[in-house]
Amino acid sequence: MTDPATDEEVLAGGGTVITATHRLARQIRQDHDRARAAAGALAWPTADALPIDAWLRRTWESTALRDSALGRHRLLSDDESRLVWRRVLASKGEERLDSGVILPLVAAGWRLCQAWGITPATLATAADSEDSRIFARWVQAYVRELERRAWIDSAGLLRALGQAGVVTDSGARVAGEAPVGFAGFDPWTPALASLADRLRAAGTAVSLIAPPRRTGTLGIVAARDGSEELARAFAWAASHSDPGTGSPPAIIVPDLERDAGRIRRIGLDTLAPGWQLREPPVRPLALAIGRQLADYPVVFCALNLLQLLAFDVSFEQASLLLRSCYLAGAEVERPGRAGAELALRRLPLERVGLPRLLQLLGNHAPLLAKRWQQAESLASGLRARRLPPGQWASHFAAWLTAAGWPGDRGLASEEFQVAEAWQRLLEAFAGTDEVAGPLSLGAALGFLAQQARDRPFEPESASDAIQVLTPQEAEGQAFRALWVCGMTADRWPPPARPHALIPLALQQAAGMPEATPAVQEARTRRRFERLLASADHVVLSWPAEQDEAETLPSPLLTGLGGEGIPGGEIPLHRDRQQVAASVRVEQVATDQPPPLAAGQGVTGGARVLAMQAVCPARAFVEFRLRGAPLEPAARPLDAAMRGQVVHKLLERLYRLEQCRRGLGHLASNALRQLFEPLVAEVLAGLLPESDPFLDRLRSLETERLWSLLLTLRDLEADRPGFSAETELARAVTIGPLSLRVRLDRLDRLDAGGELVIDYKTGKFAYGGWKRPRVPESQLPLYAVSGGCDGVAVIEFRQPAARLRGVADVAIAVPGIKTPPAFFRTEGLDWQGALARWRSQLEALAGEFCGGDYRVNPADRKWAVDQFAGLTRIHEFLPSTDGDESPGEGEE
Repeated sequence: MTDPATDEEVLAGGGTVITATHRLARQIRQDHDRARAAAGALAWPTADALPIDAWLRRTWESTALRDSALGRHRLLSDDESRLVWRRVLASKGEERLDSGVILPLVAAGWRLCQAWGITPATLATAADSEDSRIFARWVQAYVRELERRAWIDSAGLLRALGQAGVVTDSGARVAGEAPVGFAGFDPWTPALASLADRLRAAGTAVSLIAPPRRTGTLGIVAARDGSEELARAFAWAASHSDPGTGSPPAIIVPDLERDAGRIRRIGLDTLAPGWQLREPPVRPLALAIGRQLADYPVVFCALNLLQLLAFDVSFEQASLLLRSCYLAGAEVERPGRAGAELALRRLPLERVGLPRLLQLLGNHAPLLAKRWQQAESLASGLRARRLPPGQWASHFAAWLTAAGWPGDRGLASEEFQVAEAWQRLLEAFAGTDEVAGPLSLGAALGFLAQQARDRPFEPESASDAIQVLTPQEAEGQAFRALWVCGMTADRWPPPARPHALIPLALQQAAGMPEATPAVQEARTRRRFERLLASADHVVLSWPAEQDEAETLPSPLLTGLGGEGIPGGEIPLHRDRQQVAASVRVEQVATDQPPPLAAGQGVTGGARVLAMQAVCPARAFVEFRLRGAPLEPAARPLDAAMRGQVVHKLLERLYRLEQCRRGLGHLASNALRQLFEPLVAEVLAGLLPESDPFLDRLRSLETERLWSLLLTLRDLEADRPGFSAETELARAVTIGPLSLRVRLDRLDRLDAGGELVIDYKTGKFAYGGWKRPRVPESQLPLYAVSGGCDGVAVIEFRQPAARLRGVADVAIAVPGIKTPPAFFRTEGLDWQGALARWRSQLEALAGEFCGGDYRVNPADRKWAVDQFAGLTRIHEFLPSTDGDESPGEGEE
């Protein structure tokens, strides 16, 4: 163990402070600068405080300049080390593994082994499971690759520096002339201990730095849940903020890495209301763990754009590019690009290439089309080449510039920082030539995208921004005010979490804290005691409920006797307080929508009444205000398209003279001869040609439709004689409402009577015909307006087509019920059923024409999503009264 000291003592002696985290090194430098300024100094050397990874690289550069044996090895960056690991796994035939999961696990396992003195030979000898044996083989292959290429990774360099004779050969800033202090390291691993011993043996004064102990107030809080706990923590931190002191409050959240997005939102809601609409001029909080660089919109746009220029993209990627504000001309061409995106939505494509997008943009957004054509001319000659990352990085930058990235509007502060981080990423990518070697375009883009996904980034905040830290990031720091969240029994102390690939016996023998519950508990107690002594004001909190389960407070809270923090409502931000104080209750008269003008036409057909039955407000918006929702993107043969295919195919089929009497009398080969040209015509009109994927899909869909058609033939073979007509247009008047409707099919029975039939390829509950508001009103509307003798649906559901409906007692068709059996009303005949439907539909028509704008809280699905802003459905509590939505499978 090293001697204790303070960072100022080490720095005053011209020494170096090595920290466990970048944040701690930055704080030490800032504290040193404030101390020098407070002492009246006008200029001073920058404090030599740097994180362990930066110190290792500086040390390696020093050894390289001295041409030592260690310096003749290339020090791999983290990205390069991951690339070597990826190649090792691929060489062992493990391409099938999810590299996003297994690769970080393997790399972290080997770093642990090096830190705790576990060698590859020891791993192989102690392997006690198939997983640990495979891991040992991977490690041996990785080590052999590094030795063969004379490479070394950061953990290997730290281990090498702890060996006798290496430190003394590593440069003047490393050993012998100035003291060295270590700050924020817990646990103190054997690799660190060996390094400290070698430094001391070389004549260097080595110290373990700890912040001065503080004593102050202690509060304990039990919040209702995790969200309330965080909101109270941020409000408390804001009240203890003292701008200008350089010592902002801090909040420790154990689950910061997992819940960073939610924590950021709650913090901004509390500290900067309205942040969604206007970025705060100064970021009020700083998270120790940022989002991955690839998740920021400006970088996400760059990666998608490179993918588009190289190959093709999914609809989602193409849609985001067309709507992105990070491409030149986004503001002036906004309507045109929106039109191009809508046109793209109607194309049933699984993948979208640049030629297709250029075709769409040429009519809607010529400026963007011209920029993308320029980028395409740069990329076209390079797609088949293999180049080192340095050259690819240059090309990628040129492509993005030619394509108009990152746009022509000024970037906000956060966006500018992210764009600069992207440039640094390209520079790091360009520096991997030796390790990566020549890459294909696909491999280069994949490597770059993986680097962006592996690189966390958090934009810089003001020095007074509230700090949100993990317990590890808080190590070694001192605070004016500190709130520790999540003090539950299952987190303080956390359970032991040994590494999954290292034999447990090796982990326990080495003393790894997470391998043994007792060691983990002891480490947690030490960390907890340091946190209590690190701030003038400390609050400890836990959520009483988490994930809908009750929690228990940590046993570490027992006996502390802290002051309770007042509960009640969370204090509002001053901006919200001002808005709340200005509230004035205003009563307005009911604004009833006007009735439909006499003679005014309404489009929408039978759907008008169907929607009026389930959600009058939605019907008003759709058919009175013409408020159409944004249509979902078409997908090759999704449920909606398959329904279209069936309707179009059957419409054409029953128009043929051979099929007007139904399909039941046709032999399979005769029906197949009629079917094949018709289905080819239908699919050609819906699925773009010259696409290998769609060609195969077209073949599969043809066989699926053929199997459905055979079940329909079997169904009609059991029916009495009839003749069929399809797609009949009809004008309908119901009460004050006039509509245009179209029938899928009308069967005229040889025995007399007419049967209206509708095709259903999805779920359908014809029990809705019995409901008071007739939510399935399409066929009842046909019935009351056309004088038919029955209505039915043909459901195309595997394994067989099924006919269901209700008709006059004279209609003897299998699957059709009589009115008494269907409505469960004795003595009800077909005319009585029609009168019942007519009365119900006329009431719906009257409501619609009268301007009805009610919302049914019992059937919320029609009022949510894109209509929620107009229906204000979320202001209604859920209700079960008056539910008129048809039950699935209801008879």
